[in-house]
Amino acid sequence: MKFRILPMVLVLILLAAPSHGATFSDLSDPIEQASATVLGRYQVMPSLSPTEFGGSNPITRFDLAEILDNLLDPRDIPFQVISFTDVPPGHRDAKSVNKVVCFDILRANGGLFQGSSRVQRISLVESLDRLLTYRSILPPPRRKSAFFPDVKKNTPVGLLLDRGANFWQFLDNPDFIRFRPNELVSRGEAVVMVARVAGLIDPMIAADLKKEVPVVSESPLSVATPAPTKEPALIVETPKPVPSPLNAVQPSAAPSEGPPSWLLSSPSPSVEATPSPEASNAPPSPPPLPVLHWNNGFTLDPSLLFISDSLSSSSQNGSGMLSTLHLNGNWGFGSIAGFLDLNTTILPGSLNTKATSMSNPTSFIDFMLHLSGLYRLPWRGVDWESAGGLGAVLHLTMAETSGISAGIGPAGMVVYRPLPALSLTGALQIHPLLFAGNGLALGLNPSFEADYKVIPLFSGQLSLHGGINEQLDIGFGGGSSSLTAIYAGLGLTF
Repeated sequence: MKFRILPMVLVLILLAAPSHGATFSDLSDPIEQASATVLGRYQVMPSLSPTEFGGSNPITRFDLAEILDNLLDPRDIPFQVISFTDVPPGHRDAKSVNKVVCFDILRANGGLFQGSSRVQRISLVESLDRLLTYRSILPPPRRKSAFFPDVKKNTPVGLLLDRGANFWQFLDNPDFIRFRPNELVSRGEAVVMVARVAGLIDPMIAADLKKEVPVVSESPLSVATPAPTKEPALIVETPKPVPSPLNAVQPSAAPSEGPPSWLLSSPSPSVEATPSPEASNAPPSPPPLPVLHWNNGFTLDPSLLFISDSLSSSSQNGSGMLSTLHLNGNWGFGSIAGFLDLNTTILPGSLNTKATSMSNPTSFIDFMLHLSGLYRLPWRGVDWESAGGLGAVLHLTMAETSGISAGIGPAGMVVYRPLPALSLTGALQIHPLLFAGNGLALGLNPSFEADYKVIPLFSGQLSLHGGINEQLDIGFGGGSSSLTAIYAGLGLTF
């Protein structure tokens, strides 16, 4: 007898246990239900309990860091450890925070992460966009474009929503209602977006979503009604008429309530219009490129200065090597930025590092200043950009006699960021008419710099900085002068 009771008890236990398709009592929308079920199954966005998802609860930055970390490849290892004063080393989300900040998926201001702060809707869209870009995910085929009437298309927020809605397609707005970008997002509102993004990353999640997510019918007004046939209905001799299958009308079910109005809903395949061959073969348009941030800040570096001068007629011409200080300052706002490079040497007393062709002055001052004002150019990519504008140079040398040179001309710069914390910058200034010594010269100023952010400091990042800066002056009447500075030190980047 007991052997018959045991299987019955096991069946009751299995029926009472929550399944993957269990209904969450706080999610009324079927698409939210299915998305939460699939994300919980893959431990991307777990529920609070087997029957409660926490749909009305807000998402904090700690929650978002954990969700984004769950969607990253486990083989991706952070290249540095970023410490925040409000995230202790033993914190539950410390590893997730370090990972998503290192990969520039979620950003922090200064030395604070502010993990308890609630996430706005636009911040969620931005982080999901950065996640898909970092993982180099291919976008889905194009569909009908969507827009939001409360956001202008050409603004940074509008471009970001355009990427989410029309490139990655984890957003939709079939009813053309407001997006409300600055409002806080809840778990129930975010779960569908996160599920769509997870489906783009993992084909298995996409397959499960296709099985779990219910099909939402479009409005009957959007369904084309077939034209009536001109032939009369076929009447057979049997008492019951049989309509033609082409003219048979199936009773339509009551339209079900759609998904959250600001999220994507899956249209029914049965009523989806067949795309034209031109539309189906058209390649997806490239996403709007994100605007890279200027590295605002300053650096102070010990420098070695190599001098070769046959252009100046003063007594300091010759060649030699000096120890100097190099000051670098950058400022940028929007598309405009200004840059300052200063190499200065002030040596009281006798100077013994110069070549013997110079007389031994009792003091020596060398002051070289490069200034440039640049504007962002349209030639850029996901991790590089270019800028162009004007540059100027002022070189002042004071010893037994003084020498001065000055010029102005076009300037250009290219910035490449192979890693979120690493910036490589190449720049060039050209001074067509450089006043040098007693005549005119052509001035060239190529430079190369590298900047690597290390740890947060105050409201910025302490960085390792180094580079090489050369000023080459070629006299129109003969002779040349070159000054090469090689420097390395620390900087503060905002």
